[in-house]
Amino acid sequence: MKERKFKRVASMLIAIVTIVATLAIPQQTVTVKAASSPYFIGEKHIAVYEKGGTEYSNWIVLSIMNCTKKSEIKSLKSSNKNVKVEAKDGYVVATYPNKALSTTITCTVKKKKLSTKLTVKKYQNPVKTFKIGSKNNASLFKYNSYYYEGKTCKNQKFTVAANSGWKIMSVNIDTGSKKISKYFSYGKYASSYSTKMSLTKSYASIGVGLYNAKEERSQYVYYYVRN
Repeated sequence: MKERKFKRVASMLIAIVTIVATLAIPQQTVTVKAASSPYFIGEKHIAVYEKGGTEYSNWIVLSIMNCTKKSEIKSLKSSNKNVKVEAKDGYVVATYPNKALSTTITCTVKKKKLSTKLTVKKYQNPVKTFKIGSKNNASLFKYNSYYYEGKTCKNQKFTVAANSGWKIMSVNIDTGSKKISKYFSYGKYASSYSTKMSLTKSYASIGVGLYNAKEERSQYVYYYVRN
């Protein structure tokens, strides 16, 4: 079951990691690599653990450029034995426990030794306001980044505002009949954002991506409708 779950969401997470790496890291810190040389996307990664987290939620994808096969990843190790690592086709999956920690993950790809640092931090609620109509739902994200018991609504104003230390990178709304997306450029991340919207069907959703510059980490919150 775990294998199927990884395969189902891996491509989505790889895209998210790539987008976050592009948006969140100042351009002057990015090192250009040789086109054919393998390397981890990002020399360091930050993951979070949430209340009630398990091996099915406490994991992160570490993508490797110029690597497409599991068999190319050799001598894969984590310096912290509490972090389990597993090679996949072009990436590594790291699974971590419900506690703050750090580890260095190393491997060899095409005879080149690769290394990346993973830091695990406790989840923080990044939103001060998550308002649909007149109701502020920010408390739904006090301990977890997702809420699956949302209600349908029609022609309501949605307002999200970031908590102290956080800025809004992106807002994605699937109303059930159309999609509304807003992306902010690095250096121009927003403190708040509002739009008029409806949530018309089960599994209509709102996703907000936020970034904490001091901690150099991003975090997402998700609101799903379930009738």
